[in-house]
Amino acid sequence: MLYMIAMVKIRQISRNEIFKVSTIHQQAFESFFLTQLGSSFLDLYYTALQNNSYGILLGLFDDNNNLLAFAASTQKAAGFHLQIIKENIAQFGVIGLKLFFTRPAALIRLLKNITKKSTPNDNGEYAELLSIGVATNQQRNGYGQQLILKTEEILRQKGCTRISLTTDSVDNLKAIAFYKNLGYRVLSKFITYPNREMLRLIKPL
Repeated sequence: MLYMIAMVKIRQISRNEIFKVSTIHQQAFESFFLTQLGSSFLDLYYTALQNNSYGILLGLFDDNNNLLAFAASTQKAAGFHLQIIKENIAQFGVIGLKLFFTRPAALIRLLKNITKKSTPNDNGEYAELLSIGVATNQQRNGYGQQLILKTEEILRQKGCTRISLTTDSVDNLKAIAFYKNLGYRVLSKFITYPNREMLRLIKPL
């Protein structure tokens, strides 16, 4: 399925393009925890997401088929990460074993945050925008907004009624304002391990 927008196109990312997603992720989120786990982990994560029946992985490409930006989402947030781990237990197990011997603190952080809820009564009954990244040389072209709107459109067609996302609460005013301009509102504030203050935003579809 192909979606045309001006001089770029949005379409689902193919399996042999996953490494391009990981590359942009590393550019866009250079200092983030998941980036520090390396390209092998990112390749596995986005492949697992893409292969899951609830997962959606969209890319925004130029006329030469260069990936400029991506958006990863799920139709059902509740239990999604545990589900993709179970579906790829051997592959994630290998990475977990490596982390156990080389970076045990990173493994602990990963495990603690997999099932983290924004509030105790958060049932995760909504779609979720899990990750969105734009190549560093393609910033300020509106590609992130285009991907979010297309993601929302697809989720709406699939019967989803709400979409959520999480973002940093501290020193992140520009991103928070960006999401609010798109209709997202703060649902809750929470802390991820070890001490990262986050906001969960939500929007009706």
